[in-house]
Amino acid sequence: MRLLYITLALVLAQPVLAQRNRVDNAPKVGEPIPQVSAVAMKGHQKVDLSKPDKVTVLIFGSHT
Repeated sequence: MRLLYITLALVLAQPVLAQRNRVDNAPKVGEPIPQVSAVAMKGHQKVDLSKPDKVTVLIFGSHT
C-alpha cells in the first residue's frame, strides 16, 4: 500500500516538476518577430509571417 502512495505522489507531482525544468524560448513583448514562414493552404505558395501586413496571431501548441 505504501508503494501505491509513493507512486501516486510521483505521478501527481510530475507536471509540477516538468514546469520547473521548462525552457521559455518564446519572444518577449517588444522583441523583433523571428523568421517564420508557412505554406498557404490554397495555391501552395510560401507565406512570410515575419513581415505581416495586418495583426497576426500565431498559436503553436500540442494537445497531447
